[in-house]
Amino acid sequence: MDGKGIEAVAWRGGMIAWADESGVRIFDIETMSRIAHVDRPTGARSNLYPTVSSLQPCLLFERSDSLLIGWGDCLMSMQIRDSTSPSKQSKEGGSAGTKDAKRKIVTCGMAWELDCVACGVMPVDARHVAVLGLVPSLSEDDDYDDSRDTDNDGNRNCFIAGDNNTLELQIINRGDGKSISNDRIPLLEKLNCSTLRTSTGCKPHVADFSLLSSFGIQRMEDLAEWDALDDGEKETIRNEVDMSEFMSKQSFPDAHLRWSMEKDVCTIQLSPNDTDVLQTEASEDDDDQSSSSNCSVLSDDYVFALSEPLQDILPDPTVPSRSQPPTMVILYKHDACLVQTRDADDAVSYARSLGKPALALKVALAHRRDVRRHGIDLLVDEYFLALLRLQSSSSDAGLSFSRLQIAAQSLPILLGGDARMWQRWIFIFARVSGGLFTIRDKIPVRDPWLSPFVFEMALEKMLNETCSKVVKQIQTEGTSSKWDIGDTMADLLLETLRAWGPTSSLRRRIQMHRYFIQSHHLALNWRSLSGSQTMSFIQQAEKDLQRRISQTAFGVLRDVQSPNSESKQVSPRQHISSSDDSLFNVENMIVRLTKKLFVGVDESSMNYDLTSSSVLLGSFDQGAATTVEALAELELMRDRYDRAIGYYLAIGSRFIGESSPSSVETCAVEAVNKFHRSEGASISNTVPRDGTVQPKYEHVLSLIELYQLHHFLLRRNYFFIDQRAESDACPPIVSLIKLVGLELAGRFLMDSCSPPDDASRLSAENASEEAYSGLPLDLVSDQLKSTPRLLYWYLFLLFVQKPELYVKFATTAVPPVVITELHRTQFSLFLDYADNEAETVTAPSFLDVDEETLFMSFLKVRSASILRFNLHFFTTLLFVGNNFVFRLHFLMAAYALRV
Repeated sequence: MDGKGIEAVAWRGGMIAWADESGVRIFDIETMSRIAHVDRPTGARSNLYPTVSSLQPCLLFERSDSLLIGWGDCLMSMQIRDSTSPSKQSKEGGSAGTKDAKRKIVTCGMAWELDCVACGVMPVDARHVAVLGLVPSLSEDDDYDDSRDTDNDGNRNCFIAGDNNTLELQIINRGDGKSISNDRIPLLEKLNCSTLRTSTGCKPHVADFSLLSSFGIQRMEDLAEWDALDDGEKETIRNEVDMSEFMSKQSFPDAHLRWSMEKDVCTIQLSPNDTDVLQTEASEDDDDQSSSSNCSVLSDDYVFALSEPLQDILPDPTVPSRSQPPTMVILYKHDACLVQTRDADDAVSYARSLGKPALALKVALAHRRDVRRHGIDLLVDEYFLALLRLQSSSSDAGLSFSRLQIAAQSLPILLGGDARMWQRWIFIFARVSGGLFTIRDKIPVRDPWLSPFVFEMALEKMLNETCSKVVKQIQTEGTSSKWDIGDTMADLLLETLRAWGPTSSLRRRIQMHRYFIQSHHLALNWRSLSGSQTMSFIQQAEKDLQRRISQTAFGVLRDVQSPNSESKQVSPRQHISSSDDSLFNVENMIVRLTKKLFVGVDESSMNYDLTSSSVLLGSFDQGAATTVEALAELELMRDRYDRAIGYYLAIGSRFIGESSPSSVETCAVEAVNKFHRSEGASISNTVPRDGTVQPKYEHVLSLIELYQLHHFLLRRNYFFIDQRAESDACPPIVSLIKLVGLELAGRFLMDSCSPPDDASRLSAENASEEAYSGLPLDLVSDQLKSTPRLLYWYLFLLFVQKPELYVKFATTAVPPVVITELHRTQFSLFLDYADNEAETVTAPSFLDVDEETLFMSFLKVRSASILRFNLHFFTTLLFVGNNFVFRLHFLMAAYALRV
């Protein structure tokens, strides 16, 4: 050897390589023969780089059959392979059995010129090589940059290693030799300043810098390397790579072949103009670009959880984790630098620095098993805070409905089974106007299990928001718009209340609505009424019931509980007939809502008696209708039907028809007179449709009929204003008519009508289930006396639909005194409310005296004693009546009876 002798050595198994001034020699120890000699590259001459004192070759066997060479500005890869060549005897015509000679040959697999002087080379993966190099300055006389002479503390005795050369770590593509990454490495050199300036030969030496890597460890021969691994390490390698290729070549899968920078390095791709856009992002805020999947840079990709399947967001748990990336160390005599590839934590930090919490969360979920420095729950919090614009203390006035919808739909996906996160965000959504209404059907009802106070808080907050909206609209638009709002916010609240209550109560409500359909639409199959409001209610209730039975968390997060924490595990079988599976405490909710009806009243003086059959309503305001109806629903949940009916009747008494109390009564008179004006009307269809129908309360009629609760309608005092004073409520029957409308109330009253029984008549307060199984017509009439128009309508229905109880008696010749009094009352009401337009109708002829009409049927009472009893009364009406047709009908009836 001449010159400096051997400058670098590398080995792998039976192969050894060294470099001297002439070039690189590769030697096979097994055959003790030189395999190849690679000449010194042209770019490996020191005189080409005035700023570098000397060059040092870098050799590394990255595989047993591949030698990596870095020397000067040259990067090469030599491939070693076996070759079979004919022996000398074969060439001279020897015997056919002579074996061919095997030898190793070397080919150049890669040769590229670098823009630096190589100080170290290491494999990164199958397609990339890492090169540590000094990038020389253009001239030796370049001015020295004194700005590098200070460290972060301002000390003047620190200098950047490499002098005028820049130390860089470059990632080179094996295929084209281009650098895909250049990172400047500012290693420090602490020397005396005067010594650095006055010393000669202070140019950096390539050998002063070293590059070490976990992928560049010297290894044994492939088979020996594989045999040295234990079973666990072998299984890990089999899961990371396809071993068929390596086993066929009997080669060991080196670490850099099991890892890929393109697949495993977490990167964030931004468009070229993102830098300019991000500079102005602080002063701008995109409104609703996030409502579509093609989100701009400013809006962030908030919809990624909705636009992409969950299995595409989360890593597949069945796929093993990726191989570990390389860990590299750059060494200098005064400093060292640890080099790692960009991991998931770096990408998440970068996205957060850009102010993109959605992008940060998306990256973290895609590389969840590799995230170490960031908590997924904290990233989820940042995502929702940014989406709902809750980062600052400002109000949510700028929050759009589309953002609220995206947040609500993302909740079950991102929160999953984490009960702690669910509780936190339910309380946060309660601060957003309409937030709880948006997420009400997303809140878990089975998995995970949430504390009852969470549901109680949510329901109370929804009720407060509903009442405030109702009162505000009543004040601005009038009371006629109140029920329009009730059909939206109030109905959503009550639907949520039922969905979170006992499943047995939900089943009971479905039963009541189906009973109503079957009883009032006997000619139709109830399944054919899919478009009706009742069928919509049944479908929604069945959906809520199914969710209570089968809802399961499937999202990103899972609840991490300590061994001592209690978790309520509920099986689907428990919900089949359970009456104690309410998500909230029903009695607690009743007390909390009752307090809202006594605003300004000292709570210490209140006695919330939940066992009383009468309910307390207090001096409530206009927006308390929803509260009263919610209390009725809660009473149904605990099977207190008497109190539930009391609350429903209070709604009919106090909240329906407030703007025009006589509207129902006017419709009642119009219904009767319209029937009189109709020619050939069917008696079976005597209840005309009116505009007072409230189909949302039809289940109250089903409740009374299914459970035989008619006697509750005979109690006068079904609610009180306070504990001392009796209420001035409408009679129960009047309240029921206002609640459900004339059409439904008329059918119900006729179906439930029973004859009067003077011997067993009790006071209203003593009415009980044993006393009455129906509604005696005399007691109903007594309640309707306060509203003569409704009494006129009710007596007319009795006359038309119940003649066997009112005008035709099969077992007696003399009607009861009660019936006779009702006849006189109806005759008087007919005189007062009969349609005056009938005067324009042609008067009937005496030839039609025997023709049966409604009025003639009413006047032709069978018993002569009844007529004599009423003769003086009828004669008085004859002379005082102002209706000519009425007087004519009376004379014709008298003639027909031969009086």
